[in-house]
Amino acid sequence: MAGVLLLSLTRPASAAPKTDVIILLNGDHLTGEIKGMSRGRLDFKTDDADRPQIEWTKLASVSSVHLFQVELGSGEKLHGVLGPGTEAGTMLVGTEPGTEVRISEVVFLAPVDEAFLRRLRAYLDLGFSFAKSNSVLEFSTDGEIAYRGRTLGSALYVESYFQKTANTTSVGKYSVQPSGFYDFGILRAVLIGSIDHNDELDLSLRLSVAAGPSFPVVRNSWTELWLTAGLGYDREQYTGSDPSDNATGYLAANWEAFRFDTPTLDLDIRVVIQPLLTDLGRVRGNSSISVKYELFKDFKVGLSFTHQFDNRPPLDAPHHDYVLSFTIGWSYRR
Repeated sequence: MAGVLLLSLTRPASAAPKTDVIILLNGDHLTGEIKGMSRGRLDFKTDDADRPQIEWTKLASVSSVHLFQVELGSGEKLHGVLGPGTEAGTMLVGTEPGTEVRISEVVFLAPVDEAFLRRLRAYLDLGFSFAKSNSVLEFSTDGEIAYRGRTLGSALYVESYFQKTANTTSVGKYSVQPSGFYDFGILRAVLIGSIDHNDELDLSLRLSVAAGPSFPVVRNSWTELWLTAGLGYDREQYTGSDPSDNATGYLAANWEAFRFDTPTLDLDIRVVIQPLLTDLGRVRGNSSISVKYELFKDFKVGLSFTHQFDNRPPLDAPHHDYVLSFTIGWSYRR
């Protein structure tokens, strides 16, 4: 039964005839099947089963008789077949007269009948080190799986760190963050949850949820900057203290940049600040920065830095914690 379900999920995309045509700015023509485009990279399957990843802005023309969802950096969404525009670097969406857009304005493209599994993207990064001199073992993980539909999207982000030495008690931390969004044109309504634990900060457990609108300040084929503002609620317990409930503000920024020329690099910076409304003057937050270099298709090495802070934690618990990790990871459709 599971095999039948999996086949039904993937059949529409795999069954599409390979009749799509793309023309590069250098004049090269390729015939195959457009699987989608995101983060400035076109996923294209050719007749001989090759799967080249092509930089989107290097296309002069795109043609397909299949229906696509096309999203512009302005937030506008279009649906229709694809055809060449009136000049190089443009495309038509929809049947005549259609809507002509510049290829560089398109930030997301997916077949309308694309199967569920092909609307997923994921990555997993692992970091590990061991020092014989003092028997220090360190292990870190960082990963995300995300789904994107026509107007709805969801994601699950997981981060963890573990350290053990021969002479001290092991310490660790983890954060599990489910989220979802609904598109309203250029704006998104965002719902974010979080489950957090951190031995270094004496945080036994924090359960939190926040919601608010999210707005793209910049969004094109090589970078995205989203700002989110809203309200939140959490229940937290520190070691040696009773649980407490808090209402919070929620301010977040997420900047991603992608480079596909040599060297192939991904940059991701996230910042979250939460002023407590039930304990005025107390501010919590976290930030992270990661840089990844693609060794070969779907495998990357990187460097990541994460930081958590609380300017007024209970019971004089530590104010800061940070981790710097060297990682190697795998990605799917990212």
